[in-house]
Amino acid sequence: MKLSDYSSEYLPYLAFIITVFSALRLAKFNIDERQTQDFIGLNTPMNTLFIVSLPFIAKDYPEIIGSSIALIAIIALTSFLLVSEIKIFSFKLGDTSWAKNKFKFVFLIASLILIGFLKFVAIPFILVLYISLSILHFRSEPKSTI
Repeated sequence: MKLSDYSSEYLPYLAFIITVFSALRLAKFNIDERQTQDFIGLNTPMNTLFIVSLPFIAKDYPEIIGSSIALIAIIALTSFLLVSEIKIFSFKLGDTSWAKNKFKFVFLIASLILIGFLKFVAIPFILVLYISLSILHFRSEPKSTI
């Protein structure tokens, strides 16, 4: 038996962990005063978009998304990202200048291109791009209040 063949009747209930961590994320967002302009931790709409894309991706790539190990890893990783201390940019634009928003504009353009070529399969790549560009954005800007 391969690890990818392992399954349990209880496996679908593990997905509820994402709901629990999403609720924790929203509670944290509502009481954390550092999140007025940007986010700390992955925002729930982006996480939801990623999770909702999985059945569409599984239609074309069942060997990846159909793996119990992959699903457990996705649950663990997304739950961690929701409550992490990783700074993630929001799309609140004070102005539309390239200098202040270059990472946001690059993200939007790259996301549109990825969706155009890959359709739903683009969403995991967009999630990775969002986190990566957010890290670069906050490393390149002077110390902020968040």
